[in-house]
Amino acid sequence: MKPPLPADPAAAPAHRRLMVIYLGGGLDCHQLLSPRRGANRQAYEAARAGLALPDHPRSALDADWQLHPQLPALHRQWTRGRLGVVPNVGPLLRPTDARQYRERSALLPVQLFSHSDQNELWQAGAPLAEVEGGTGWIGRLMEALHPQFNARALLTPMLSASGPQRAFRAQALRQVGLGKDGAEPRFPGYRVAPGVVALAQSIMNRVPDGRAHFAHPIADEYARAQRRAQETVEVINEAIRAVPLATPFPVLPELRTAARLFKADAALGRRRSASFFVHGGYDHHRNLSTLLDARLKELDAGLAAFFEALAELRIEDEVLTLIYSEFGRCLVQNGSGTDHGWGGHALLIGGGLRGGLYGRTPDLGRKGPDLVDARGLLLPSTATEQLHAEIARWMGLPEARLPEVLPLLPRFPRLALDWA
Repeated sequence: MKPPLPADPAAAPAHRRLMVIYLGGGLDCHQLLSPRRGANRQAYEAARAGLALPDHPRSALDADWQLHPQLPALHRQWTRGRLGVVPNVGPLLRPTDARQYRERSALLPVQLFSHSDQNELWQAGAPLAEVEGGTGWIGRLMEALHPQFNARALLTPMLSASGPQRAFRAQALRQVGLGKDGAEPRFPGYRVAPGVVALAQSIMNRVPDGRAHFAHPIADEYARAQRRAQETVEVINEAIRAVPLATPFPVLPELRTAARLFKADAALGRRRSASFFVHGGYDHHRNLSTLLDARLKELDAGLAAFFEALAELRIEDEVLTLIYSEFGRCLVQNGSGTDHGWGGHALLIGGGLRGGLYGRTPDLGRKGPDLVDARGLLLPSTATEQLHAEIARWMGLPEARLPEVLPLLPRFPRLALDWA
């Protein structure tokens, strides 16, 4: 029997929302978070003679580490005590050290340097063979929370601005895709011939009470599905229209839509919800400096607007933003770029998190415990399950039920983030 959620819903926080931003392509973690001094700085400069960022005091997190200088909005969150950095996190099957990796005496995740496979592992929240029904960690989390927090919701708690996501797959709950400004009609007229649109609309109009009348199970289910889709579009767009927002979004309007829907949660009957957005273009095997500057500059501008919007809507402490990439990059440069790695750095902003560095910052020395080959491959010191578990706890999942969401979690120690 599954342990119950807290008996008194009023005792739990009223609203908690998760904003997931996936930086597709393998963000170069050593440029995101670079060393400022000491042995790590020497190793960084030696490995990246043509790419190493100079010391940039305005981007400093502390005496030893700095954020990329194209991320001033994120750095402002650090100075406000709202940014948590989880260094060197990645998929693991169990705690593994450098000796075990080199001797091949430890089981390792499959296809370590594959974009698609590592993205699947991050989103599944466990080795794929151990995940029932192809679900994702957020889908399993939301289904566990659903009876307590979202039983009367008018809308699914999982909305993606970037198409279907493995993280949102669940046994019963649905995920819904959005356009940049809201839900798009199922049959927009400019994409489909007007006669087809009219036919589909006529079918939906024949099931106004939610029941189909075609005397054939396939036709009936098609009609019901079209009707549900149209009703969902109307619910989403009506919820967005009911939330005025003055904050301008020069880029990434998908984040504006997410903020407005988070604010609409009370009207939608959702006390727990999650949104997903993919910001791609981080696979920089060449021209790293120029291309990464441009991607991070756009990301930071979108995040600046998003954080301002949350403050305007007075929900910034109710929204936790997770930013991650499927893997980091090797420390040693390869021409003007860098090759696929393993461990990378994740960021958490808001939600009452007390800012800081969580977990263990990497030792970039060639003979240290974190680099495991000549290319400077980072062996993760924190497993993705440890990071995801902290988010699940924040969302309100009891400790005893964490393994149903993250099956490998009992193998790892607690990361223990600090919440206000």
